Amino acid sequence: MVWGRGRWRAVHGIAELEALLARLALISTGPHVVGLYPPRFLEPDFRPVNVRTSPSLQLGIGHPVRGFLYWTGPVSSLGYEPELPPWPDGESMIEFDYGGDPLVCGPTLTRVTAGAVRDSALEYAATGERPTRVRWRDDQPAKPRPDQALPASALPARHSGARTDQTSMSCRFPRYG
Repeated sequence: MVWGRGRWRAVHGIAELEALLARLALISTGPHVVGLYPPRFLEPDFRPVNVRTSPSLQLGIGHPVRGFLYWTGPVSSLGYEPELPPWPDGESMIEFDYGGDPLVCGPTLTRVTAGAVRDSALEYAATGERPTRVRWRDDQPAKPRPDQALPASALPARHSGARTDQTSMSCRFPRYG
């Protein structure tokens, strides 16, 4: 498990993970991103290029009502609860601490409750598989045919400072390898 700026801890069991997630959700600095990785990531011969073949789960925790789930692997996906309405337009977007950098998340990414984030983290830890507690969206945009123009909305937004999902399907996480 990784959070903050270079903080990590090997977690041995579901009960330990549940207790640690509960403590991290209460950190007074506000919501933040937590990465859950398979034990293989701790092996001495593991290289970051292997990330895509060793799926992991990114969590947005610490907000009392909403969070996010981001599955990484051969096909990255955003978790969502279809019955949960998007974050209201008039409300401030949620800012998560991503290792010291702000990750500002709007209505698309914050479509999971804090309880669903917790339950999904525990399910991933128990199975090593993408959680079934929520539904998933493919995070890879469809590639247009050569004869189709790429719509402006499909182009990546240029931002300085905070990352955001206002103009794209998800916040962008750094890619390894």
